[in-house]
Amino acid sequence: MISLTRFAIVAAAGVVPLSLPAHQREPGVVLRAVRFYRADQDRTRVKGLVQIPFALLQPARPGGQSSYTVTVQVADSTNLALYKQAWQSHARNAGDADAYTVEIVDFAVAPGKYRFQVTVQDSVSGRSMSSATELQALSDSSVASDLLIAPEMRLATADDTVPRPGSSVPETTW
Repeated sequence: MISLTRFAIVAAAGVVPLSLPAHQREPGVVLRAVRFYRADQDRTRVKGLVQIPFALLQPARPGGQSSYTVTVQVADSTNLALYKQAWQSHARNAGDADAYTVEIVDFAVAPGKYRFQVTVQDSVSGRSMSSATELQALSDSSVASDLLIAPEMRLATADDTVPRPGSSVPETTW
């Protein structure tokens, strides 16, 4: 069984493969998946980070919002689609040629192998781009969940109530 929720945020810049200089890179959807094992449910929770370059999106009017459709599909190792969802989203271009908007997809899977695919279609131009990644769900014998790297890390203190720029305060401190 798969459950899926989505959240959207707008980012002024994103993580991009650095194989070519920015002006030589073909804009494309970048998909990252981070896995967390939930032993109490014998499930792997997956956070999918979908980076959508503003270069792919065409605003309805100059300086206006861009509108696009995101389609997510999760299929098992036999290519059986276990979940498919699509939603419309909007973003205001930050003006930077290398800027991205980011969609966050959250779902859980049972032990096994999966294909996680995302397609983004611009509502104005009709252009469409896809990205996919293969996932191996974690198990109780896995050494660790995937690691996340944050731009700023700090120890939360008892008087922390508001995140500082570029950081967040966890709900619980360890």
